[in-house]
Amino acid sequence: MATVLTLGRSALSLDAETGTGAGESFQVWSNSQPRSLPVSHRWLFTITGSPTNIRIDIEGSLDDSTWFDINCWNLVSDGTLYIPNPQVYYARANLVTLTGGSSPTVTARLFVG
Repeated sequence: MATVLTLGRSALSLDAETGTGAGESFQVWSNSQPRSLPVSHRWLFTITGSPTNIRIDIEGSLDDSTWFDINCWNLVSDGTLYIPNPQVYYARANLVTLTGGSSPTVTARLFVG
């Protein structure tokens, strides 16, 4: 079951992950209007260990069961991804690829606004 993440809050989907896989999912909607869609998602990524290749899929769902890609991102250093009006009730980061470097880790924090 997904953790509720209301407007103006943030939480970690990936927390210093060292291997691939889907992170924690969040129920993302307004605390004053349940089941209303949030205005935007902002993802902050923190990378350690100098990896040579990272792919993170930002995934959305309408039911916390069937997931689809909202955005796919390749990066090798810290970054920010802004997704305006994503039209989903649930969101998560999925670390698809993590190669190279020296004990690399990936952290993904979601801000809902």
